[in-house]
Amino acid sequence: MALLWALVTAIADAIAGVIIGKACKKSNPLAVSLIVTIGTLVFFLLVGLLGPGIHLEAKSLLYGILIGILFAVGNVIYYKALSIGPMGTVAVTMSLAPLVPIGFDVLTGKAPSPLQYAGFLLIAAGLLLVVMKRQGSIGATLGGVNPYLLAIPASLIYGIINILFELTDSASMLGLLLLIQISKLITTTLIALPTIKRIRSGSIPTLKLMPVGAIFGIAWIALDWSAKQGSIDITSAIEHSSPIFVAILAYIFLHERLTRNQTIGFILALSGIIFLVAFPASHHLASAAECGTECTHMHHHFSRMIR
Repeated sequence: MALLWALVTAIADAIAGVIIGKACKKSNPLAVSLIVTIGTLVFFLLVGLLGPGIHLEAKSLLYGILIGILFAVGNVIYYKALSIGPMGTVAVTMSLAPLVPIGFDVLTGKAPSPLQYAGFLLIAAGLLLVVMKRQGSIGATLGGVNPYLLAIPASLIYGIINILFELTDSASMLGLLLLIQISKLITTTLIALPTIKRIRSGSIPTLKLMPVGAIFGIAWIALDWSAKQGSIDITSAIEHSSPIFVAILAYIFLHERLTRNQTIGFILALSGIIFLVAFPASHHLASAAECGTECTHMHHHFSRMIR
């Protein structure tokens, strides 16, 4: 069942990503981010009211606000990349996110395992093939803006968020998620204020986007169940495979096509993700065991679920 729930997580995350990506092609990315955030906030609020209740530890207050701000900035950049670039290949660029917490481990004296080093190289080679055009030059699209030069910093922001999650209190998980959504909503609104007239003048598919928040919430719950029933390393590897489902859905519904080099790069990048999250060094496993089950869950599975 653990693998099944992890698969549900990856597919649900991919469905939400495709809906968001399609909406960003037709609507203002800032408006899309606002509506999705509201939908996610409503979902977690209902879960808290109907379920275990809502509480927040003081330790997580500052981190929750900071994570929400970073998520807002990361989403604005990422959604803009989705609005001007191919959805499938832009999604693969998110492969960079796991590099940040692992790089943080290196800076703090923890060496990656040999297979993680291989993962670094696979992701670098894969992303290079994905973002290169057939002619061999970096591709640019609308207005000369390169979508990958937007997606890369967005993925690094998501990676920083992974680190911050390790510093929060997992005992107040639902309250933390709600605080993050509130902080993200306020920050996105402030970012959107200078262009509010343009946002109002455009079409906003509110009814289609609001349920995306519930899809993200369902994906998070499925991942939580998977982590509790099986290996967190395998669960994380499957969850991080969601870009392949984004590419498949984009191929089916948006008729996006990958070149041969992009397909090879796609496979290399995904293989690198699996190497990074599924084959940690022994000290990583030990620290997770010392931290406890709930802490292990917290360290591995939030970065995608609350966008």
